[in-house]
Amino acid sequence: MPNFHASCESSELIDGRILKAHCRARDGNVVESSLDLSEVIGNNDGYFDWAENGNFHESARDVRLEDGHVLTAELRKRDGTFRERQAIELNDRIGNENGNLFHV
Repeated sequence: MPNFHASCESSELIDGRILKAHCRARDGNVVESSLDLSEVIGNNDGYFDWAENGNFHESARDVRLEDGHVLTAELRKRDGTFRERQAIELNDRIGNENGNLFHV
């Protein structure tokens, strides 16, 4: 499991889509890294879905990062209404490679 949160700290969400964190590199230094989550997460009828160029942010409201590694939001369904708050565990597919956040 990639588990970026085990080697990164001060995780935050910028503009409802950019994951920013301070991540440990192999040499022990901590560097700032970011990853645009909209490039790897989509919205499938009101549910988060791992998808290349998913652009979840275009159909999401009240987007939050909880506990530094869980993305939550209300996502629009195909019928135009919003589904209750959904969550996706970022540790499942986001890792830290030598201080850089990456998607698996």
